[in-house]
Amino acid sequence: MSTIDSGLSRRDFLKGIGVAAVSLGLPAWSAGAACNPSRAALMTGVRPWTSGVYLNSNPWRRSPVLKNAVTLSQHFKAHGYRAMGSGKIYHGRFPDAASWDEYWPSQTQNRPNDPEPKGRPLNGIPRTSHFDWGPVDADNTIIVFWADHGWHLGEKLHWRKFALWEEATHNPMMFVGPGLTKPGGRCRRPVNLIDIYPTLVDVCGLTPKAELEGVSLKPLLLNPQAKWDRPSLTTYGWGNHSVRSERWRYIRYSDGAEELYDHDADEMEWTNLALDPKYARVKKDLAKWLPKTDAPEIVRGKGKRSQVDKSAQKKKQKKK
Repeated sequence: MSTIDSGLSRRDFLKGIGVAAVSLGLPAWSAGAACNPSRAALMTGVRPWTSGVYLNSNPWRRSPVLKNAVTLSQHFKAHGYRAMGSGKIYHGRFPDAASWDEYWPSQTQNRPNDPEPKGRPLNGIPRTSHFDWGPVDADNTIIVFWADHGWHLGEKLHWRKFALWEEATHNPMMFVGPGLTKPGGRCRRPVNLIDIYPTLVDVCGLTPKAELEGVSLKPLLLNPQAKWDRPSLTTYGWGNHSVRSERWRYIRYSDGAEELYDHDADEMEWTNLALDPKYARVKKDLAKWLPKTDAPEIVRGKGKRSQVDKSAQKKKQKKK
């Protein structure tokens, strides 16, 4: 099992290993709208509201829930696989040596000091100096291409990520697997990065893990049009959540503020319908998926929690 931060487009990556024609693309959203919470959720299968890992500054192994969590690569190691990684799999400041048999450049450093090591790449794939595991056996390999979050380039007058809107939370996901995906496959069901862990456990026949909070996407890999009644949820900061269905995005913030967008008519999310009584039923149906409780935020690297987050948590606790 290898996990790589390749730093190139999915077209170049899949073309380089000769499997682009048999991939399945899915509309995916991240579990967290920032690097650290998104990556921690994907690799542990535990959502931010359960772990308390909401921001880039939360050391995820300090979470009582994740302290002894078996990560995706650890679970495969326990079943006889060799786990190798490279690049930014976890957020840069929180590498996890226990997750890997081998990591480049080292178990405690995600990225090399020299961004363009001499003599690389050896695999012949363009612009992949940090991805150097070589060609793969496409007949005996499952490949998952993903990004940890989206990115605003001025949409809604916002820059970067750190928001619960579409551009910040929507990210690519592509599966390639022998006997799983068909040429030119495309799915429109809303899924989440947190579903990757249980999916790989399922399709590889590993022992199921009850603590995983995502679901297996195997039914959609086999039939992209299969019935799917689950929306995709994203969290950013304590008490702030977004629910994304095929048509709607519903956001509820820790102070009770709401947003509702109809993607059939407003894909850029300019018109907030949350206060229109005509859509009360839509909000109610989507709100059913919101968590009932939110774990306290994990103390940050310097031992402090943001004043904003602390005050929001106290306010919500008083309401209860």
